[in-house]
Amino acid sequence: MVTEMRCRYLSPARYDEELEITVRVKERKRASLELEYELRRVGEQSLVAVAMTRLASTDRDGRVCRLPAGI
Repeated sequence: MVTEMRCRYLSPARYDEELEITVRVKERKRASLELEYELRRVGEQSLVAVAMTRLASTDRDGRVCRLPAGI
């Protein structure tokens, strides 16, 4: 379940441009993950956008639970 999301746009991208997205785990807790994203045009180093999401692990009833083993 997504509990938080942020995105900062740094330069415009066009519909026909290919973008490369790099994702890394910034923080892992017992029941949540925080992921960071960097978006760049393919072949370029300048950033188009940076973002983050915080994800909570939940059971089928929506209750917070530990992340499954191996994640």
